[in-house]
Amino acid sequence: MLSVKTICMADINTPILTLKTLEVDETGANGSHIHLKGVVPGFINSILRAMGIAGSTDLRMNASYLELRTGSAKGQSSWFVPTGSLSSVQGGYRKEFVLLPMAVFLFFASIIGDIALAGQTNDGFSFAFTWVGLIFAIILPLIYFFTKTMYFEIESGGGMSARIQFKGSINLDNVEQALVVMQALIAKAQFDGDVVVMGKISNVVIPDTPIQQIQQQEEVLPQTEMTSPSLVDVEVSTEQTEIQTEEPSTEQAEMESNESEEQSEGNNDPTTHVDENGDVHKWDGSGWVKQ
Repeated sequence: MLSVKTICMADINTPILTLKTLEVDETGANGSHIHLKGVVPGFINSILRAMGIAGSTDLRMNASYLELRTGSAKGQSSWFVPTGSLSSVQGGYRKEFVLLPMAVFLFFASIIGDIALAGQTNDGFSFAFTWVGLIFAIILPLIYFFTKTMYFEIESGGGMSARIQFKGSINLDNVEQALVVMQALIAKAQFDGDVVVMGKISNVVIPDTPIQQIQQQEEVLPQTEMTSPSLVDVEVSTEQTEIQTEEPSTEQAEMESNESEEQSEGNNDPTTHVDENGDVHKWDGSGWVKQ
């Protein structure tokens, strides 16, 4: 019995780009935490960019997804993957170490070339090759020390990977910050707690999605229902208020009726008199006496 296992893996490898922008935003307020843009150097790619066909690479990453679009004279490709499906991200820079041994080799080879040329002619030792070798021996180490190629390599859980390489006027601190933010985004997509990257707690802010806002509103809604008064309580309190308002009005009506009866009784009795101040006076046979 013969079993065959086929593994399909698609990789995106960008050429060495000239970095144009590398924006890092830990809050993601503008819609992206990471935005990288670079162009492919070369005359043909410059013409393609002018025509709007290809020749540039654009990477955007936030808490929801990673999107990569890259193009060159060879073609164009794009990659979209949810952040939660990413498994790892790594980055750094590399130098062309081969330039150092090459400089040493060319210098000694030029000396040997002058010695061999002097042995074949009678003109004596010449420094023609030596000077050329010395120039390369100076230039190649300078290229090694002052140039570096940065890279980000991102891998999804399905095994697909993308490698973005770039050089130019690069701030290493900005590149390291971008790498830390990308690692924190992948970790936060799979873990709700605090994320520690490079020994420090990440300050990356994950904006609430509309679904999370709805869930938060649903959590607050039961509490609001518990604290709000019910319809029965409102009716009872309304009845109590009506009773309290009716009682004073009844008492006041009784008092007014009593006063009116007293006044009417006083008016019917010829021996009593009520003055304008409401005082009652009674006739004692000789004069009015205040009661």
